[in-house]
Amino acid sequence: MQILSEILKAKEQRQTIRKGFAALGYATISFNFNIPGYPKSNELLKETFLLVAKELQMYLIASRVSFDASNIIKQHDEAGDICIIPIKEKADSLHSIKEDLEAFEANHILGRLLDVDVFDVNQNPISSGKKKACFLCDKPAIHCMHEGTHSVHELRAFINKQIQNYLELKRKTNICRRLSALATQSILLEVSLPGKPGLVCPESQGSHTDMNYLTFISSSAAITTYFIDIAELAYAWDGIRNNQILQKLRSIGLQMEQAMLESTHGVNTQKGIIFLMGFSVFVATQVLKTQKTFDTYLFRNLLGLLNKDIVSIELSNGWNKNTSHGEKCFNTYGKDYAGGIRQEIEQGLPTVFEYALPYMQELFADGFATSQQKVFHEKLLKVLIKIIAINNDTNILHRSDIQTLKELKEFAIKAMEFSETSYLMEYCKRKNISPGGSADLLAITLFIYQLKKEFKG
Repeated sequence: MQILSEILKAKEQRQTIRKGFAALGYATISFNFNIPGYPKSNELLKETFLLVAKELQMYLIASRVSFDASNIIKQHDEAGDICIIPIKEKADSLHSIKEDLEAFEANHILGRLLDVDVFDVNQNPISSGKKKACFLCDKPAIHCMHEGTHSVHELRAFINKQIQNYLELKRKTNICRRLSALATQSILLEVSLPGKPGLVCPESQGSHTDMNYLTFISSSAAITTYFIDIAELAYAWDGIRNNQILQKLRSIGLQMEQAMLESTHGVNTQKGIIFLMGFSVFVATQVLKTQKTFDTYLFRNLLGLLNKDIVSIELSNGWNKNTSHGEKCFNTYGKDYAGGIRQEIEQGLPTVFEYALPYMQELFADGFATSQQKVFHEKLLKVLIKIIAINNDTNILHRSDIQTLKELKEFAIKAMEFSETSYLMEYCKRKNISPGGSADLLAITLFIYQLKKEFKG
């Protein structure tokens, strides 16, 4: 009896809130969960309720329903969770709003759990005359309640399962979309960095004659939609049957390459970053699927596991019949200099995690937001030059030779020591070389840096 009294008291308080809004000329929308039994809420229900309440507000905005956002009431009481929204609509539009809100309920993944009511300025409920359906069967809910058709335990178990599915879908969607956005942003930040030695940037084609900044923007736009596909593939993966998942991942990668080539009229702008970022997004999704924070160890370990023996398979054993640039370089210079991005990814991206990322974290200790654009670009260029000084870039080996690669790395080291890039720039121009592999690793470093910042890794 004490519990029932507290619930009734809470409902009376809600009525008082609506009455206060009515005195100011507001109709109201009242949103709560249909929760059988007691307690009417817990931490899981409250978390879910707040998410759905936010979705409801966006739905109202999209439906052009005018409401007073600054005076929305959200509270937790003995009757459960409640959200009361004062609306500024005329009386003759309230029935239409009620119909829209019934559609919101019906189309939501949580469906019958939602209860969204409309009250006019006299606190009279706006009714459509439709009877609410039962959670577990097709009969009206009021019938099952009177007949005691289902136990409270059955109903609560069903609700908990629905909520778990909703939260998991919400988390999956958020992770996949966010990683896709971060991947695209990282690529664009690298492409848009001015003053890069031998590389395409907004003001220069670098050492290239067949591509420019707009070519890279076109190909970046063409490949970005596929990162969602990669993330969703990773989220659905059960962690076993590696060969099957790698085949599917390669299939998406080939689609990305085709989209790139179509957007650039046959110019290979970003084949390397498609490989590196594709795997990075896939593995990062798998890590965040099971962990609340980004775990560097798990990321590097899984990346290496999925690419185990890739150097041996694709380079040493002539898998591609010596037709790829990487394979030709490997056969000429061996694994010490020409393992390329395959060796890098097989070893868990050591250039990124052991050199570039710590340096980026040192330069951007307070994040990107605190840097002015000029300062941001100056710092980012420093990270690129550090990568060039370390990386055995097969793009250089393909376009030149081992001596040129060694000299380029020496010039990069001097550029870091003396904070002077002109000699490095001039060398790339004179030798007609472009450290594209290092640029790709910069994009990956940006991606990992932002993951660690955002997901507290």
